[in-house]
Amino acid sequence: MGNKKKSAFSFESGNIFFYIIRRWRFFATVLVAAVLVSSVVSLLIPPRYKSTVILFPAASVPVSQVLLAPGYSGSRVGITSFGEEEEAEQVLQVLNSEVIRDAVVQQFNLMEHYGIDTSSRTKRTQLLSEYKKNFSFRRTEFLSIEISVLDRDRQMAADIANYVASLIDSVMNGMKRARAVKAYEIVAREFQDLQKHVEMLQDSVELMRKMGIPDYGTQIEVLTEQYAQALIRGNTSAANTLKEKLDLFNKYGSRYIALRTNLDLETRQLNELRNRYIQAKVEAEQDLPNKFIVDSAVPAEKKSKPVRWLIVVVSTFSAFIFALMALLFFENYWKKIRREI
Repeated sequence: MGNKKKSAFSFESGNIFFYIIRRWRFFATVLVAAVLVSSVVSLLIPPRYKSTVILFPAASVPVSQVLLAPGYSGSRVGITSFGEEEEAEQVLQVLNSEVIRDAVVQQFNLMEHYGIDTSSRTKRTQLLSEYKKNFSFRRTEFLSIEISVLDRDRQMAADIANYVASLIDSVMNGMKRARAVKAYEIVAREFQDLQKHVEMLQDSVELMRKMGIPDYGTQIEVLTEQYAQALIRGNTSAANTLKEKLDLFNKYGSRYIALRTNLDLETRQLNELRNRYIQAKVEAEQDLPNKFIVDSAVPAEKKSKPVRWLIVVVSTFSAFIFALMALLFFENYWKKIRREI
């Protein structure tokens, strides 16, 4: 009885290494079995291939300001400039959007490709889980964007990655265009209304020009002098004709001056609005890329997952630790409980 207690005490506080050596056959069996089983399991796991697209976001600058502004060629930031951190974050937000995900799922029929039961109530949850496992979007330390896709089909992985990259332009330009078109419609209505009003003023001024009103300031003095001389000479017919012209000038002269002043003012406003109109039209119709692709995705030559040697090593080590703990428990606690019973 005393020897058993000593043995138990010696085991609990002794060297584990010697304990393993004394039972090396058992642990060798466990290790061999773990290696064999994990090797078979790793071989049964289908390989997955990774394809990657590397791109830089384009600088976020209004196209109309760049193309229409004076001194464009000397501008520091233009349509060919790379974006910075803000633009990179915007691209990442777009890549992680439902719009991109739904477009990819539909284009490549990922529900069927991932073997998800379309009648299942949790099909969207399953799809989202697979999507998160196989798609990766990240910003590198160089402010570039890395799009990575994992798939059992190496060609499909490359096709999906390239397709995702192509969606960046359509999605971002679509969002920008929706706002730009609204602004363009507002400016276009203002421009067209003002243009019609200016044309009406021009027609009125042209009509008065045909009546001889434009020379109001000069002719009124001449006509007044001629009218006075006609009255002095008693030339009633000439005086009446001159009187009619003077009445016409007095009636429309001030109106003509007001029209000319108003026409000049609104013509300047129309020219300013025309510039805004052109800018809004350029923004509404622009379809420039929002990215610069550095590397397109190509089919991978080697698999990315699974890493079979790592599976074997981790599985074997885990089996060894589990076997050791189980044996310790059995010999030090289970036997002790049985003795007490």
